[in-house]
Amino acid sequence: PSCSCRCLAPAQAAPCQEVGRGRCPARSIAAAANELAMSTPTSKLPPQSLRTLQQLAACAQREGLVLFVGSGISAGLVPMWNSLLGTLLGLAIKEAAFQDHSIRDRRDALVQWLQSHFDVCAKASLIKQILGPERYRAEVRNELYKKCFDIRKRMEEDFAARRDDNEKGEKCFEAIWHVASLCSRPAVRAVATFNFDTLLETAIECFGDRAPRPYCGEASPRSTGSSGERDLPIFHVHGRLLPPTSLVRDPRASVVFSYDEYFDKNADPFSWETTTPLHLLRNYCSLWLGASMTDWNMLRLLYGANGATDKPRVFCLQCLEEAKDAENHKPAAMRFQATLLKSVGVKLIVAGADYADVWQVLAKHITNPLPKYPEKQTKQETKTLCPLKSIKSH
Repeated sequence: PSCSCRCLAPAQAAPCQEVGRGRCPARSIAAAANELAMSTPTSKLPPQSLRTLQQLAACAQREGLVLFVGSGISAGLVPMWNSLLGTLLGLAIKEAAFQDHSIRDRRDALVQWLQSHFDVCAKASLIKQILGPERYRAEVRNELYKKCFDIRKRMEEDFAARRDDNEKGEKCFEAIWHVASLCSRPAVRAVATFNFDTLLETAIECFGDRAPRPYCGEASPRSTGSSGERDLPIFHVHGRLLPPTSLVRDPRASVVFSYDEYFDKNADPFSWETTTPLHLLRNYCSLWLGASMTDWNMLRLLYGANGATDKPRVFCLQCLEEAKDAENHKPAAMRFQATLLKSVGVKLIVAGADYADVWQVLAKHITNPLPKYPEKQTKQETKTLCPLKSIKSH
């Protein structure tokens, strides 16, 4: 027995006070269970999930699509944040041991303790304080690209193999291949990435249909060289680090990783790192890929942009593996995740059990329904300005 709003309140208790207001918390969780796009690798997506994906595809064609991507799209090519920071913490503690001999024999235990007790920004701050700003950026760059030797050649060969239906390619390139494939569609107007690496730009170039135009604060993506309809602005919201093998060196290169870097950016409400994501969220349909959705600053911007609207135009594609710590309670954990994200205006789609399902759903239900560019590009088309709406006008 439950209250009249079908939440889990016992029948003998007074009816839920939120019934008349349409805000019963238990009911919202139950509703999230019905709205979630859940599947397993061997099952088909339920009807509600298909409708949500159709809403996303229609919204993308109607309003244009902006991708917000996190480290999940580069999994297998670059280390994830905890792995990267674990390595750098070991290096920092080794450096500190030269000045404090008492920690020399306790380095591994200290790294483990810091990994479990400190958040990402705290760990980055500690590393920066011990190594110094210049060496800190250099070590982040080196660790980030340590598996990326000859990456362009490997990527070109893998993408060529994937275009043949009989070839699957390397598993490490699967995610970035599908993201680059989606970026080849004209409906995709821009990409906002929270990654420091340039692998997505390389993947889009290897795919061949678009010309990536990276932006990290130095100039407008529409004003760098000749712009064309197939140019794709890529905003590095948290900064960009070029590979160590790059001949180009930017003395202003920086990242947003540690406390002081976050605080400096957030102190200026008119910084492009704040206004650009807000502009994209308010003017386009958006899809979040490879993102954990735990960055409090991005959640704040999501709520400010779309938190008060019931019209779904911000979507996030995840899998049950996001709740791997929940063991046998993954579906229930993801229902709570969906309820939380709904409060900031995001519609969660859980595509299956693991990350491979996410990329298959992305290809089948989002990329494939979107129209492609014509095979031949006319001279008039190359002179057309980039379709991204002017940020300055807003």
